[in-house]
Amino acid sequence: MAGYWAEQIDQGADVEHLVVFEDDDGVYLELTDYDFVAELRKVAAPGEAAATFSCTVIDHPDPNDVVGNEDPTDRALRIVLTDTQTAALVSGDYNFELWTITSDGIRTLTFAGTWTVKARGGRAS
Repeated sequence: MAGYWAEQIDQGADVEHLVVFEDDDGVYLELTDYDFVAELRKVAAPGEAAATFSCTVIDHPDPNDVVGNEDPTDRALRIVLTDTQTAALVSGDYNFELWTITSDGIRTLTFAGTWTVKARGGRAS
C-alpha cells in the first residue's frame, strides 16, 4: 500500500524533498536499481500530468551505519520542482503520485496524496 503525502506549495517557489526508503529494521535501502517518476495531476482534470518532478538518486548517509564504516551511496531520492514549474501551475488541488520502477519495468505506487498549490499572495482556489 502506498504511503500518503499531503503538502501545500506556493506558486513560483522551488520545491525540493529528500525521500529515503527503509526496510523493516530501519536500514536505508540502496536505490541504485530503481527509477522513479513523480507527478502532479489536477484533481478536477486528472488526465495529463500538470508537472513532472526531477527525480535523482543521491548519496545520503544511513544513521544506522557503524561509525568508521559509513556507506553513503545511493540511499536517497531527491525530487524537485523548479520555480518556473510551480509558477505555471494553476492554484488548487493536485493528485501527487510517486512511482518506483524496477529494472524489469514493474511500477509500484510508492506515495500518493493531495498537494495544494497556493496562488502567489493569495489562497488556493
